[in-house]
Amino acid sequence: MGEWIALIIGEILVWVEEIKFWKKKKARRKYEKENNLPKKLMIHPLIKILVLGLVLFFILRILIGYFYFSNHGENETSEKIAKIESILENEKTQIGNYKPEGGERYGGKPV
Repeated sequence: MGEWIALIIGEILVWVEEIKFWKKKKARRKYEKENNLPKKLMIHPLIKILVLGLVLFFILRILIGYFYFSNHGENETSEKIAKIESILENEKTQIGNYKPEGGERYGGKPV
């Protein structure tokens, strides 16, 4: 029920803004025509609000992403390096060396 009331109030406010904008635009066009002025670009107030909202959204998104998630890649890389180190240490203890002597790879093929 509360959502419906908020929706109706929001629609009424949008209509009021539309009517105010169109009255201003009509008066401005009449004034321009009477004084032989070029037409001025008039931006709808809801467009201004949407553009401002998008700009704020992107700025906040960049700031939040920079401050909270800036080292995500470093943490992931450090975890992978630690995992690789542990695998290599296990391999060294089992085999005795990282690679065999004589320049051969595992499997008997020369380098």
